[in-house]
Formats: sequence, structure tokens, C-alpha cells
Amino acid sequence: MGQGLSGVCRAPFQFSCWNRNHLRHLLMLSIPPGDPGMAICRRIAARAASGTLMDPTGGATHAHGIDELPPWALGQAPVNEIGGLLFYQLAGR
Repeated sequence: MGQGLSGVCRAPFQFSCWNRNHLRHLLMLSIPPGDPGMAICRRIAARAASGTLMDPTGGATHAHGIDELPPWALGQAPVNEIGGLLFYQLAGR
């Protein structure tokens, strides 16, 4: 991978909140400094990035919304379903 956590999260089309043309981007920017909910999210993210949280996705490398079926998911079996997302563990990706 070699991109690091920030590089992966900010890769084009990875997460809509980083797409400047998406509503979620504006919502993300509108979170006030010191927001308690965001502080909780940051603590959870730090624990996940450090490897101290269990991986509920089963080591997934790919995911998509349950209402979508991207071409790469055809014929693949999801390893887990969480909150309307299907997670897959694809070898070599």
C-alpha cells in the first residue's frame, strides 16, 4: 500500500466527505472546534489506527453499501455486514 492512513482515507472516491463537491464535505467542515462528538470519533480512530481495537470487518480490504454492487464485488462473498455496508477480503488487493 505505502500510502499511509491519511493517503488511503483521502484517495479519490474512497470517502465522500473528502470530495469537495459532496454535501458531506461541507458538513465535515462545519463541525465546530472542540465538538464533543468529534472528540470521541478522534479517540476511536486513534485506537483503531494503533491496532488496539478489534477489527469487526474480519480483515476486509474492500466495502460497499448494501444497495450497491460494484463490478469488483461480483462473485465475491462478503465476510461481514455492518450498518448497511458489506465488507470483503480480496486477496492481492
